Amino acid sequence: MYIAYLSPDFIAAQACNIQQPDITPEDLTIYNARIDGYSAACAKLSEEIAAIQRYLPGWLPERPGII
Repeated sequence: MYIAYLSPDFIAAQACNIQQPDITPEDLTIYNARIDGYSAACAKLSEEIAAIQRYLPGWLPERPGII
């Protein structure tokens, strides 16, 4: 599922800081695109997700975060 939204160039260098970095409109645009990719991947792989949930009830692929 990470393939659907994870991009190494998006991971900010500030992620190591304790302080939350400022979120820019560009970051929000990228985040929304990642969420759309996540949703599309989940829809495409819904049968596989259902098969996993038989053994792990309530399991969902990890959702992308802003950072």
